[in-house]
Amino acid sequence: MSDNNNIVVLTEVLTKSEAIDMIDYFSEEGISAEYLQTKASGFIDDSGDVQILVKQVDYDKAQVLLKKYDEACKNIDWDNVDLGEFEG
Repeated sequence: MSDNNNIVVLTEVLTKSEAIDMIDYFSEEGISAEYLQTKASGFIDDSGDVQILVKQVDYDKAQVLLKKYDEACKNIDWDNVDLGEFEG
């Protein structure tokens, strides 16, 4: 018998920043999620393999939201995004 409160891996992303953005998105939709950094690159503190974790009971809804999130990210028109001035 499966316990709906078990924690499962929904997906994996490349940075902690991306994980936090995704978790905030899920939270706005009523799903509690956490991240687990499984491997740090050693190059930049923010990078490495980062798992997004959700409760088993929320997994199906989270998968649907993940597809919407990914699609929204693909549709960003970067030519119209103001990234500010380069400071280097």
